[in-house]
Amino acid sequence: MKSKKQQKYSTKIRAIIIQEIENAELNGQMISEALEISRMHLHRKIKVEKGISISHYILAVRLEKAQELLTETKQLITTIAYSLGFKDTSYFTRVFKKNLNCTPSQFRLMWSINKVDSSIPRGTLSNTEAFSLQRERQSG
Repeated sequence: MKSKKQQKYSTKIRAIIIQEIENAELNGQMISEALEISRMHLHRKIKVEKGISISHYILAVRLEKAQELLTETKQLITTIAYSLGFKDTSYFTRVFKKNLNCTPSQFRLMWSINKVDSSIPRGTLSNTEAFSLQRERQSG
């Protein structure tokens, strides 16, 4: 179980990522500076809590937000990619497919077909823990 202090840091880290999500240059150094802690301290906190690096956590949050935007808006995929800090749509599509096993277009289509059935999960990456497990499977 997380302590209140750990929860506070998790909330702050996620809030910084969401606030700066459009910034393609967002990285651990920027987050650690905002939190006024060292980059290594931030890395250790995230690694212990999430089991992944800060860069993978940033990516996980971006992909969670991508799923949300793909299912809740009609924005173009290019617009979504840029709004989430991806410099290029083809890179966004590759990363999305690598982590969710489908392209953003396929994801949107599958969701729109299945949205009437509430028993079907929204996506395979509904939270950072699922992302962490997937990263472990890929590296192991």
